[in-house]
Amino acid sequence: FDSHIFWLLIAGYFFGLVLEDFIWFIVNPEWGGLKRFNSKYVYWHNWIKLGKLEIPDFFIYFTAIGTSILVFLA
Repeated sequence: FDSHIFWLLIAGYFFGLVLEDFIWFIVNPEWGGLKRFNSKYVYWHNWIKLGKLEIPDFFIYFTAIGTSILVFLA
């Protein structure tokens, strides 16, 4: 057991969740692309709005968790 590799996998898991969710909206031909990636159409996510920019809240939380793990490992 190597704890360093374990924590790298956990950080990758959090980054992967964000990436997978975002890519799903891009490659899904029935969704309509990034035009519909907002709080009006994607009502099942909680959104953080910064002016015209809208980001699902877990994108920020999971990216912060993954980054914190990587900083801790450095």
